[in-house]
Amino acid sequence: MLLRREEERCLRYGHPACVISIDLDELKLTNDREGHAAGDLLLMRTGEALRQVIRATDVAARLGGDEFAVLSIECDDASQLLARLRDKLAAGGVKASTGTAARRADLSLQQAFEQADAQMYLAKRQRKQQGG
Repeated sequence: MLLRREEERCLRYGHPACVISIDLDELKLTNDREGHAAGDLLLMRTGEALRQVIRATDVAARLGGDEFAVLSIECDDASQLLARLRDKLAAGGVKASTGTAARRADLSLQQAFEQADAQMYLAKRQRKQQGG
């Protein structure tokens, strides 16, 4: 719903927007090894990292399970935001795979989210192949 509303606003006013896809790499492992209380703490550290790096105009959401997303309003390049988020997650002991994409004239926000999600899954596969 938020993507659709922001897409309408972007079309109307010509504003840019970006999306970030985030998948926690060790939530299931943490839950299995240390219990759900430890998994809950991991989720809370993730939420805190997101709160510390996104702007007041941005929207962060837990999509379910170990997946999160950020909708960055009036942003044409989320690479600096993503770098700050990765640093903050790492500082909080949260291992995560991420991807980002920007809405363009030829790419809707929904398509950008799908692209960011694909990029995140590629990063996740590469991390697993490298043993980390």
